[in-house]
Amino acid sequence: MNDRIGVAVVGVGYWGRKLVEEYLLLSKRRSDVELVAVADVSKERLMRISSEFGLPTSMLYADHHELLGDDRVDAVHIATPNETHFRIARDFLEAGKHVLLEKPMATSSREAFKLARMAEELDLVLLVGHIFRFKTPLRRPGTLSRRGP
Repeated sequence: MNDRIGVAVVGVGYWGRKLVEEYLLLSKRRSDVELVAVADVSKERLMRISSEFGLPTSMLYADHHELLGDDRVDAVHIATPNETHFRIARDFLEAGKHVLLEKPMATSSREAFKLARMAEELDLVLLVGHIFRFKTPLRRPGTLSRRGP
């Protein structure tokens, strides 16, 4: 059994670049998480990411469809333009991959519910990004407090 989670980042613009950096840092601290691929429609952004982080060109993909059948990819983190979220997330869920999707989840509630239903039916994880998701008050119920003057 393989306990390592291979993650692909799709979209390496402003936010996706930060995600690549975070996954690379995380993989240095944990042996069970590994950034295995990066995809973006812009070859220029891919080359910039490759140069900045020393990623081999074998990790770079100009089309997310190339990753759908890749057994190294267990999960994908999507940071593409909002109007592409539904389509790309659906593609990965249909391929049996777990999905972390930056907000908004989709451009309509109908699409968001379709993704949620699909993930549930396929027994896959579908999460929506939240900037402070790893902050202690958000991880532990009851730790938020109001401080008055």
